[in-house]
This record gives sequence, structure tokens and C-alpha cells, in this order.
Amino acid sequence: IDSTAKQSNGIRSYALYWVLSLLDYYDYTGDAATLAAYIPNACVKLDEAYAVFATDPKLRFYGWDERLTAGFEIWFKPGPEAQRAYSLLSIRAWRDFGAAMDQFGRPDLAAKYAGYARTRMERVRKDANWIASLGLHAAADAVNTGLLTADEQAALYDKEFRDRVNRLSLSPFNQYFILQALARLGKHDDALGTVRDMWGGMIRYGGTTTFEVYRPSWNAFLGTNDAVPNAQCGIVRLCHPWGAGPVKWLKEE
Repeated sequence: IDSTAKQSNGIRSYALYWVLSLLDYYDYTGDAATLAAYIPNACVKLDEAYAVFATDPKLRFYGWDERLTAGFEIWFKPGPEAQRAYSLLSIRAWRDFGAAMDQFGRPDLAAKYAGYARTRMERVRKDANWIASLGLHAAADAVNTGLLTADEQAALYDKEFRDRVNRLSLSPFNQYFILQALARLGKHDDALGTVRDMWGGMIRYGGTTTFEVYRPSWNAFLGTNDAVPNAQCGIVRLCHPWGAGPVKWLKEE
């Protein structure tokens, strides 16, 4: 937490993931002193997300999946799915931080960030077709806000999560948030099936660590530990801790 507090590789979503990581740390340890020390840092990150919500935040990266504009290709062409995902991730971060501040005894910050989340979610809903505009990753971030109605959740599940292939991201990191969304939807069987498809597929392939990117279809034409296909990142790292989300997810769910 400390070593990444002041840098995020220029990637806006990483700044918000840092805030969520801080909240996870506090939730699991009760280390109030560390949380208190980083509240100003978190507020800067959250306020910056609020400032760019209605504009093009010039995302540098959101994930390797082509639905997210294939990694750094987003520098050169529009990334509407990544933009929508980032907006909904912002709403989740504001809401979660506000809830944490309520427990921490900072009602001023609790009200401020709960208000950010509420008003920006109202803004999203002003578009009558907002559900239809979401792809898989933005849908996951929408569900993870915790602010959707039962009807909205059902519509997104049918649209993006029901299909076993569609609900797989190219990135195990992004897949973690899809797992979180499936759990919030009450679809634990689908989530466990996804764990078996992606992380179980890595194990069947021969992996002993989590990969940067992975598709189960690789196993259909590659032998055990054959060289993997190139992806948008050029070289696919086969020891990438950002893919270890199920370690946390399985314990929680």
C-alpha cells in the first residue's frame, strides 16, 4: 500500500483499485492508524475521479481484453466500454469509501462520498439505454456498485453473464471483478464454473502461477507448457500476481 500510494503508472483505474485495497486492508486488520494516515491520499484520488466523471478521462489502460480496447490501444482509438467501466468503478469506490468512513467515525466524508456515488448513479440512469450500452466489464463494475435494482441485475445477468464463454475476460485480473459481480448476483455456481474454466484451465495447461492473460481455448491446441500465444502486451507473463483474485474471492464467498 505504501509503495504504490503515490504512483499508479498513470492509469486512473489503478488509483481507484489502490483505494479499494486500502479498504480491504482496514477491513481485515482493523489498523485504524494506517487508514487514518492515508485518508487524505484516498480523497485526492476519489476527488480526481469525480472531476473527470463527465469528461473523457483519457484512460491509458483498463485491461487486455479487446472489449476494453486491447490494453494500450486505448491511447489511439476510442474505448467506450472502458470509459463506462471506469465511471462505474468510480461509483463503487466512492460508495465503499463512504461506507468505511461511516464506520471509522468520519460522518463528513461518509456523506460526501455517498453523495458522489448517489448523484453520479442518478446521472448514469438518465440514459434510458444505459443497461444496453454496457459490455461485460462495465456490467461487472455496475453490479459491484451495490446500487442496482433487482431488475437491473437480472437484465445484466441475461445480457453479459449467462453465457459461459462471454463472461470470460482475457485478463485474470479483470476476471476477479467479474467473479465479485457473479457473487453479488447470487450466481455462485456460474462463478465457480468460471474459476474452473480460467484458473483451472491454467492448471491443466501446466501453470503453477497465475498468468497475465489466458484463454481456455489455448488448451485445445497447445501441449503442456507449450509457448503461449502473444497477446496485446507482446510477451505474456506467466507469473503475474494480479491474476490471483480467487485466493481472496474463495475465502470471502
